[in-house]
Amino acid sequence: MDTITIKSTIDGDSYSLKQLQRIEYERQRHVLQEMIHLGAEVTDDEKVLSFDDINYLSYKDAARILLDTKLKLGLDGIKELYKDSLAKSDAFWREIDSKYEEGEPYIEATAYMEVTGLTLQSLQDTISKSVDGDVAGLTSNPEHFFDEKMPGLKPNEKCGTETMGMFGSPVETVVIFDSTITSPAKEEDGYRNFVSGTSRLLDGTPRHDVAVHQVKTKEDGFDLKMTVYYPQATPKEMVDGHKIHLLVEFLGGIIAAAGDKKVI
Repeated sequence: MDTITIKSTIDGDSYSLKQLQRIEYERQRHVLQEMIHLGAEVTDDEKVLSFDDINYLSYKDAARILLDTKLKLGLDGIKELYKDSLAKSDAFWREIDSKYEEGEPYIEATAYMEVTGLTLQSLQDTISKSVDGDVAGLTSNPEHFFDEKMPGLKPNEKCGTETMGMFGSPVETVVIFDSTITSPAKEEDGYRNFVSGTSRLLDGTPRHDVAVHQVKTKEDGFDLKMTVYYPQATPKEMVDGHKIHLLVEFLGGIIAAAGDKKVI
């Protein structure tokens, strides 16, 4: 099969490929303008781009320039650029932690995607590269900023930075992959757990979130149920936004895994 088809839904509402790509494009330009606002020099073929120049970028140019800018800044440059923003997000999550009560019900952010024409192994290989720091981690979502190889992390831990749910500032976290984590997710309707875990801030503060992404394989592809469970104090705007973030992120992974195949 030369094409890969996807069908995406959130809370029963369908999101077409064009809609997701438009959202991705808007967030690419948002991040570029955010970087300019914070003091970064964004260039294209040695021309320095202004805040307003970003509004005139094409789909392809926005993606290309954003990736180029992230790579030029590098880990240290991005951390310095977002220094105040990262501190603000740390304070935001510490406030959520202070309100957390053990055993409280989670707020659920779930998105579904049906994929036809791609093997699950192809997606797994792409995710593995992303986890290992491959550029696919930066391109799968505009608001993925960097993966950091920190000393002292366990084999099932990785450090990365992203903006959660298109809300607030980027947050630098240690993600802990843990298939045994206690969560509300159940393996039902043919789904099985695919990726699961939680996260903490760099100072050890738990975010009390649980990610459980599930998969249901079929003869010509697979279905995904992507869920992040958040503590009660998490803003609704972040939870709702992260449903879309998940679709954009996994779409990026699927496109990276597609190779020469066309995604429709």
